[in-house]
Amino acid sequence: MPQSLYIILWLVAILWINVYLIQWFRVIAFFNSQEIPRVRIPEETLEIICVFRNEETQLIPFLNQVAEILQNISAKVTLVNDHSEDQSLEIVRNHPLFGHPNLELRNPPPTIKGKKACINWAVNQSNRTLIFTTDADCLIFPFAIEKMFSLMESTKSQLVLGLVRFEEKDTTLGTYQSIENSALIALSTYHANMKTPTMGNAANMLFSRSHFIASNPYEQNEHIPGGDDIFLIQAFQNQKLKISYANDINTAVTTGVCPDWTSLWHQRIRWAQKSRFQKTGNTQKSQIVFVLFVCYLWGISIGSVLHQAYAIVLMCWTLKIGGEAIFIRKLFFKMDQKAPSLFQIIKSSLIQSLFVPLVALFQFFAPVYWKGRKL
Repeated sequence: MPQSLYIILWLVAILWINVYLIQWFRVIAFFNSQEIPRVRIPEETLEIICVFRNEETQLIPFLNQVAEILQNISAKVTLVNDHSEDQSLEIVRNHPLFGHPNLELRNPPPTIKGKKACINWAVNQSNRTLIFTTDADCLIFPFAIEKMFSLMESTKSQLVLGLVRFEEKDTTLGTYQSIENSALIALSTYHANMKTPTMGNAANMLFSRSHFIASNPYEQNEHIPGGDDIFLIQAFQNQKLKISYANDINTAVTTGVCPDWTSLWHQRIRWAQKSRFQKTGNTQKSQIVFVLFVCYLWGISIGSVLHQAYAIVLMCWTLKIGGEAIFIRKLFFKMDQKAPSLFQIIKSSLIQSLFVPLVALFQFFAPVYWKGRKL
Protein backbone atom coordinates (compact mmCIF):
# COMPACT_ATOMS: atom_id res chain seq x y z
CA MET A 1 0.00 0.00 0.00
CA PRO A 2 1.46 3.42 -0.91
CA GLN A 3 2.85 5.52 1.93
CA SER A 4 0.59 8.39 0.94
CA LEU A 5 -2.48 6.23 1.57
CA TYR A 6 -1.24 5.39 5.06
CA ILE A 7 -0.82 9.09 5.77
CA ILE A 8 -4.39 9.76 4.62
CA LEU A 9 -5.73 6.97 6.83
CA TRP A 10 -3.80 8.33 9.83
CA LEU A 11 -5.10 11.83 9.18
CA VAL A 12 -8.66 10.49 8.99
CA ALA A 13 -8.12 8.81 12.37
CA ILE A 14 -6.87 12.02 13.95
CA LEU A 15 -9.75 14.02 12.44
CA TRP A 16 -12.33 11.48 13.58
CA ILE A 17 -10.97 11.50 17.15
CA ASN A 18 -11.15 15.30 17.22
CA VAL A 19 -14.74 15.30 15.95
CA TYR A 20 -15.59 12.67 18.59
CA LEU A 21 -14.06 14.76 21.38
CA ILE A 22 -15.57 18.06 20.23
CA GLN A 23 -19.02 16.49 20.22
CA TRP A 24 -18.53 15.19 23.74
CA PHE A 25 -17.35 18.56 25.03
CA ARG A 26 -20.57 20.06 23.63
CA VAL A 27 -22.60 17.38 25.40
CA ILE A 28 -20.89 17.97 28.75
CA ALA A 29 -21.13 21.76 28.45
CA PHE A 30 -24.90 21.45 27.94
CA PHE A 31 -25.47 18.85 30.67
CA ASN A 32 -27.07 20.04 33.94
CA SER A 33 -27.48 23.58 32.64
CA GLN A 34 -31.07 23.87 33.87
CA GLU A 35 -32.43 24.79 37.30
CA ILE A 36 -36.00 23.72 37.91
CA PRO A 37 -37.97 25.12 40.88
CA ARG A 38 -39.88 22.81 43.20
CA VAL A 39 -43.67 22.83 43.07
CA ARG A 40 -45.96 21.04 45.50
CA ILE A 41 -47.96 18.23 43.96
CA PRO A 42 -51.73 18.49 44.55
CA GLU A 43 -53.35 15.80 46.66
CA GLU A 44 -54.95 12.77 44.99
CA THR A 45 -52.97 13.48 41.80
CA LEU A 46 -49.88 11.26 41.68
CA GLU A 47 -49.32 7.51 41.76
CA ILE A 48 -45.80 6.05 41.85
CA ILE A 49 -45.62 2.65 40.17
CA CYS A 50 -42.68 0.30 40.62
CA VAL A 51 -42.65 -3.06 38.88
CA PHE A 52 -40.22 -5.45 40.56
CA ARG A 53 -39.04 -9.01 39.98
CA ASN A 54 -36.54 -10.90 42.14
CA GLU A 55 -35.32 -7.78 43.96
CA GLU A 56 -34.79 -9.19 47.46
CA THR A 57 -31.44 -7.41 47.82
CA GLN A 58 -32.83 -4.02 46.73
CA LEU A 59 -36.28 -3.77 48.27
CA ILE A 60 -35.37 -2.77 51.83
CA PRO A 61 -33.45 0.42 50.88
CA PHE A 62 -36.09 1.18 48.26
CA LEU A 63 -38.92 0.87 50.81
CA ASN A 64 -36.98 2.94 53.34
CA GLN A 65 -36.79 5.69 50.73
CA VAL A 66 -40.48 5.30 49.89
CA ALA A 67 -41.20 6.06 53.54
CA GLU A 68 -39.54 9.46 53.06
CA ILE A 69 -41.58 10.01 49.89
CA LEU A 70 -44.87 9.33 51.67
CA GLN A 71 -43.93 11.68 54.50
CA ASN A 72 -43.10 14.60 52.23
CA ILE A 73 -45.31 14.54 49.14
CA SER A 74 -48.88 13.59 48.39
CA ALA A 75 -48.64 10.34 46.46
CA LYS A 76 -49.83 6.77 46.33
CA VAL A 77 -47.15 4.09 45.86
CA THR A 78 -48.00 0.86 44.07
CA LEU A 79 -45.57 -2.07 44.02
CA VAL A 80 -46.30 -4.54 41.23
CA ASN A 81 -44.80 -7.99 41.70
CA ASP A 82 -43.82 -9.43 38.31
CA HIS A 83 -44.04 -13.06 39.50
CA SER A 84 -40.91 -12.98 41.68
CA GLU A 85 -39.31 -16.32 42.49
CA ASP A 86 -37.17 -15.18 45.44
CA GLN A 87 -38.05 -13.68 48.85
CA SER A 88 -39.20 -10.32 47.45
CA LEU A 89 -42.83 -10.68 48.52
CA GLU A 90 -41.88 -11.67 52.07
CA ILE A 91 -39.53 -8.70 52.34
CA VAL A 92 -42.28 -6.27 51.30
CA ARG A 93 -44.85 -7.82 53.65
CA ASN A 94 -42.43 -7.79 56.59
CA HIS A 95 -41.30 -4.20 56.11
CA PRO A 96 -42.61 -1.63 58.66
CA LEU A 97 -44.09 0.42 55.81
CA PHE A 98 -46.35 -2.44 54.72
CA GLY A 99 -49.91 -1.57 55.67
CA HIS A 100 -49.46 2.16 55.11
CA PRO A 101 -52.72 3.53 53.63
CA ASN A 102 -50.86 4.98 50.62
CA LEU A 103 -48.79 1.87 49.86
CA GLU A 104 -50.26 -1.00 47.87
CA LEU A 105 -48.74 -4.34 46.84
CA ARG A 106 -50.34 -5.85 43.76
CA ASN A 107 -49.89 -9.20 42.01
CA PRO A 108 -50.91 -9.23 38.35
CA PRO A 109 -52.72 -12.27 36.94
CA PRO A 110 -50.61 -15.08 35.44
CA THR A 111 -51.27 -13.83 31.91
CA ILE A 112 -49.58 -10.49 32.69
CA LYS A 113 -45.81 -11.01 32.55
CA GLY A 114 -42.91 -8.68 31.87
CA LYS A 115 -42.21 -5.13 32.95
CA LYS A 116 -44.08 -3.34 30.14
CA ALA A 117 -47.15 -5.56 30.54
CA CYS A 118 -47.16 -4.96 34.30
CA ILE A 119 -46.80 -1.19 33.88
CA ASN A 120 -49.67 -1.16 31.40
CA TRP A 121 -51.85 -3.24 33.73
CA ALA A 122 -51.09 -1.06 36.75
CA VAL A 123 -51.66 2.22 34.91
CA ASN A 124 -55.03 1.01 33.70
CA GLN A 125 -55.94 0.05 37.29
CA SER A 126 -54.96 3.49 38.66
CA ASN A 127 -57.37 6.30 39.53
CA ARG A 128 -54.76 9.10 39.64
CA THR A 129 -54.16 11.62 36.84
CA LEU A 130 -50.34 11.44 36.91
CA ILE A 131 -48.08 8.37 36.96
CA PHE A 132 -44.43 8.25 37.99
CA THR A 133 -42.58 5.03 37.14
CA THR A 134 -39.33 3.85 38.68
CA ASP A 135 -37.42 0.65 39.50
CA ALA A 136 -36.82 -1.16 42.78
CA ASP A 137 -33.06 -0.80 42.45
CA CYS A 138 -33.41 3.00 42.49
CA LEU A 139 -33.70 5.57 45.24
CA ILE A 140 -36.24 8.32 44.56
CA PHE A 141 -36.39 11.67 46.33
CA PRO A 142 -39.31 14.01 47.13
CA PHE A 143 -37.62 17.14 45.76
CA ALA A 144 -36.74 15.34 42.51
CA ILE A 145 -40.35 14.31 41.88
CA GLU A 146 -41.55 17.83 42.70
CA LYS A 147 -39.07 19.26 40.19
CA MET A 148 -40.31 16.80 37.57
CA PHE A 149 -43.87 17.93 38.27
CA SER A 150 -42.77 21.57 38.07
CA LEU A 151 -41.22 20.98 34.63
CA MET A 152 -44.38 19.24 33.46
CA GLU A 153 -46.54 22.16 34.62
CA SER A 154 -44.31 24.92 33.23
CA THR A 155 -43.91 23.28 29.80
CA LYS A 156 -47.48 21.90 29.58
CA SER A 157 -45.99 18.49 28.84
CA GLN A 158 -47.68 15.11 28.98
CA LEU A 159 -44.40 13.23 29.54
CA VAL A 160 -41.28 14.27 31.48
CA LEU A 161 -38.09 12.24 31.69
CA GLY A 162 -35.60 12.85 34.49
CA LEU A 163 -31.95 12.05 35.04
CA VAL A 164 -30.17 9.14 36.73
CA ARG A 165 -27.17 9.25 39.03
CA PHE A 166 -25.12 6.07 39.51
CA GLU A 167 -23.65 4.92 42.80
CA GLU A 168 -19.88 4.79 42.78
CA LYS A 169 -18.08 1.45 43.21
CA ASP A 170 -14.31 1.47 43.38
CA THR A 171 -13.78 -1.56 41.15
CA THR A 172 -12.88 -1.87 37.48
CA LEU A 173 -16.39 -3.08 36.64
CA GLY A 174 -18.09 -0.45 38.80
CA THR A 175 -16.01 2.45 37.50
CA TYR A 176 -16.50 1.40 33.89
CA GLN A 177 -20.27 1.33 34.30
CA SER A 178 -20.38 4.60 36.24
CA ILE A 179 -18.43 6.35 33.48
CA GLU A 180 -20.31 4.85 30.54
CA ASN A 181 -23.78 5.08 32.07
CA SER A 182 -23.29 8.68 33.19
CA ALA A 183 -22.02 9.61 29.74
CA LEU A 184 -25.06 7.95 28.15
CA ILE A 185 -27.39 9.96 30.40
CA ALA A 186 -25.65 13.18 29.37
CA LEU A 187 -25.73 12.17 25.70
CA SER A 188 -29.42 11.25 25.75
CA THR A 189 -30.27 14.58 27.42
CA TYR A 190 -28.31 16.48 24.79
CA HIS A 191 -29.87 14.59 21.86
CA ALA A 192 -33.37 15.01 23.27
CA ASN A 193 -33.00 18.75 23.65
CA MET A 194 -31.59 18.92 20.11
CA LYS A 195 -34.89 17.31 18.94
CA THR A 196 -33.19 14.01 18.01
CA PRO A 197 -34.06 11.78 20.99
CA THR A 198 -32.13 8.53 21.21
CA MET A 199 -33.31 7.14 24.53
CA GLY A 200 -35.03 7.95 27.80
CA ASN A 201 -34.61 6.98 31.44
CA ALA A 202 -37.23 4.37 32.23
CA ALA A 203 -36.47 4.57 35.95
CA ASN A 204 -37.51 8.22 36.10
CA MET A 205 -40.62 9.01 34.03
CA LEU A 206 -43.64 11.17 34.88
CA PHE A 207 -46.61 11.11 32.53
CA SER A 208 -50.31 11.72 32.11
CA ARG A 209 -52.31 8.56 32.76
CA SER A 210 -55.08 9.43 30.29
CA HIS A 211 -52.61 10.06 27.48
CA PHE A 212 -50.76 6.84 28.28
CA ILE A 213 -53.99 4.85 28.00
CA ALA A 214 -55.01 6.63 24.80
CA SER A 215 -51.64 6.03 23.11
CA ASN A 216 -51.36 2.39 24.32
CA PRO A 217 -47.55 2.48 23.96
CA TYR A 218 -46.79 -1.20 24.60
CA GLU A 219 -49.56 -2.80 22.57
CA GLN A 220 -47.33 -4.08 19.76
CA ASN A 221 -44.08 -4.60 21.63
CA GLU A 222 -44.60 -6.40 24.93
CA HIS A 223 -42.54 -9.29 23.49
CA ILE A 224 -39.50 -7.04 22.90
CA PRO A 225 -36.89 -7.01 25.71
CA GLY A 226 -36.94 -3.68 27.55
CA GLY A 227 -37.81 -0.44 25.83
CA ASP A 228 -40.46 0.83 28.23
CA ASP A 229 -38.90 4.26 27.78
CA ILE A 230 -38.38 4.43 24.00
CA PHE A 231 -41.77 2.91 23.18
CA LEU A 232 -43.53 5.36 25.48
CA ILE A 233 -41.64 8.24 23.86
CA GLN A 234 -42.55 6.97 20.38
CA ALA A 235 -46.22 6.59 21.26
CA PHE A 236 -46.43 10.12 22.67
CA GLN A 237 -44.58 11.51 19.64
CA ASN A 238 -47.06 9.75 17.33
CA GLN A 239 -49.90 11.45 19.21
CA LYS A 240 -48.15 14.86 18.87
CA LEU A 241 -47.93 15.15 22.65
CA LYS A 242 -45.47 17.41 24.44
CA ILE A 243 -42.39 15.65 25.86
CA SER A 244 -39.81 17.35 28.09
CA TYR A 245 -36.40 16.09 29.20
CA ALA A 246 -35.10 17.43 32.50
CA ASN A 247 -31.56 18.82 32.45
CA ASP A 248 -31.29 19.47 36.19
CA ILE A 249 -29.26 16.91 38.14
CA ASN A 250 -31.59 17.42 41.09
CA THR A 251 -34.31 15.55 39.17
CA ALA A 252 -32.17 12.40 39.26
CA VAL A 253 -32.94 9.08 40.87
CA THR A 254 -29.97 7.14 42.21
CA THR A 255 -29.26 3.57 41.20
CA GLY A 256 -26.51 1.00 41.38
CA VAL A 257 -24.62 -0.75 38.61
CA CYS A 258 -24.58 -4.38 37.55
CA PRO A 259 -22.79 -6.56 40.15
CA ASP A 260 -20.89 -8.76 37.69
CA TRP A 261 -19.83 -9.00 34.05
CA THR A 262 -22.54 -11.54 33.20
CA SER A 263 -25.29 -9.17 34.37
CA LEU A 264 -23.70 -6.32 32.45
CA TRP A 265 -23.49 -8.44 29.30
CA HIS A 266 -27.18 -9.33 29.46
CA GLN A 267 -28.10 -5.70 30.17
CA ARG A 268 -26.15 -4.40 27.18
CA ILE A 269 -27.51 -7.10 24.86
CA ARG A 270 -31.01 -6.12 26.02
CA TRP A 271 -30.31 -2.44 25.34
CA ALA A 272 -28.85 -3.16 21.91
CA GLN A 273 -31.74 -5.36 20.85
CA LYS A 274 -34.46 -2.93 21.87
CA SER A 275 -32.83 -0.09 19.91
CA ARG A 276 -33.53 -1.95 16.65
CA PHE A 277 -37.24 -1.38 17.20
CA GLN A 278 -37.00 2.39 17.63
CA LYS A 279 -38.79 3.84 14.60
CA THR A 280 -36.60 6.92 14.28
CA GLY A 281 -33.46 4.78 14.37
CA ASN A 282 -31.62 7.52 16.28
CA THR A 283 -30.23 5.21 18.94
CA GLN A 284 -29.07 2.61 16.47
CA LYS A 285 -27.44 5.22 14.22
CA SER A 286 -25.53 6.59 17.19
CA GLN A 287 -24.39 3.09 18.15
CA ILE A 288 -23.31 2.24 14.61
CA VAL A 289 -21.25 5.41 14.27
CA PHE A 290 -19.46 4.72 17.55
CA VAL A 291 -18.76 1.07 16.68
CA LEU A 292 -17.34 2.13 13.29
CA PHE A 293 -15.19 4.73 15.03
CA VAL A 294 -13.75 2.19 17.48
CA CYS A 295 -13.18 -0.44 14.79
CA TYR A 296 -11.41 2.12 12.58
CA LEU A 297 -9.22 3.16 15.51
CA TRP A 298 -8.25 -0.45 16.21
CA GLY A 299 -7.66 -1.06 12.52
CA ILE A 300 -5.35 1.93 12.11
CA SER A 301 -3.55 0.95 15.33
CA ILE A 302 -2.92 -2.63 14.21
CA GLY A 303 -1.82 -1.44 10.76
CA SER A 304 0.55 1.08 12.32
CA VAL A 305 2.10 -1.54 14.61
CA LEU A 306 2.64 -3.86 11.65
CA HIS A 307 4.49 -1.04 9.90
CA GLN A 308 6.36 -0.14 13.12
CA ALA A 309 4.72 3.29 13.21
CA TYR A 310 4.37 3.19 16.99
CA ALA A 311 4.26 6.97 17.31
CA ILE A 312 0.98 7.06 15.36
CA VAL A 313 -0.60 4.50 17.70
CA LEU A 314 0.57 6.42 20.76
CA MET A 315 -0.65 9.73 19.36
CA CYS A 316 -4.13 8.41 18.46
CA TRP A 317 -4.82 6.73 21.79
CA THR A 318 -3.27 9.52 23.85
CA LEU A 319 -5.46 12.08 22.08
CA LYS A 320 -8.59 9.99 22.54
CA ILE A 321 -8.07 8.97 26.16
CA GLY A 322 -6.62 12.34 27.18
CA GLY A 323 -9.68 14.12 25.80
CA GLU A 324 -11.98 11.58 27.48
CA ALA A 325 -10.24 12.16 30.81
CA ILE A 326 -11.00 15.87 30.60
CA PHE A 327 -14.68 15.60 29.70
CA ILE A 328 -15.34 12.67 32.05
CA ARG A 329 -13.97 14.66 34.98
CA LYS A 330 -16.12 17.63 33.94
CA LEU A 331 -19.14 15.33 33.77
CA PHE A 332 -18.60 13.90 37.26
CA PHE A 333 -18.10 17.41 38.63
CA LYS A 334 -21.47 18.39 37.18
CA MET A 335 -23.04 15.28 38.72
CA ASP A 336 -21.50 16.21 42.09
CA GLN A 337 -19.60 12.93 42.27
CA LYS A 338 -15.97 12.01 42.78
CA ALA A 339 -14.24 11.79 39.40
CA PRO A 340 -12.42 8.57 38.45
CA SER A 341 -8.63 8.60 38.41
CA LEU A 342 -6.71 8.81 35.16
CA PHE A 343 -5.77 5.13 35.48
CA GLN A 344 -9.44 4.18 35.92
CA ILE A 345 -10.38 6.23 32.86
CA ILE A 346 -7.66 4.57 30.77
CA LYS A 347 -8.85 1.09 31.79
CA SER A 348 -12.49 1.99 31.15
CA SER A 349 -11.70 3.44 27.71
CA LEU A 350 -9.86 0.29 26.64
CA ILE A 351 -12.61 -1.95 28.02
CA GLN A 352 -15.27 0.04 26.16
CA SER A 353 -13.35 -0.12 22.88
CA LEU A 354 -13.47 -3.94 23.07
CA PHE A 355 -16.77 -4.52 24.88
CA VAL A 356 -19.03 -2.33 22.72
CA PRO A 357 -18.07 -3.96 19.37
CA LEU A 358 -18.63 -7.39 20.94
CA VAL A 359 -22.13 -6.40 22.09
CA ALA A 360 -22.83 -4.94 18.64
CA LEU A 361 -21.91 -8.28 17.06
CA PHE A 362 -23.56 -10.68 19.51
CA GLN A 363 -26.85 -8.77 19.83
CA PHE A 364 -28.11 -10.56 16.72
CA PHE A 365 -28.04 -14.06 18.21
CA ALA A 366 -27.27 -13.88 21.96
CA PRO A 367 -30.17 -14.83 24.30
CA VAL A 368 -31.65 -12.10 26.48
CA TYR A 369 -32.32 -12.48 30.20
CA TRP A 370 -33.98 -10.18 32.74
CA LYS A 371 -34.17 -10.99 36.45
CA GLY A 372 -33.71 -14.71 35.86
CA ARG A 373 -36.26 -14.87 33.04
CA LYS A 374 -35.30 -15.61 29.44
CA LEU A 375 -36.99 -13.09 27.17
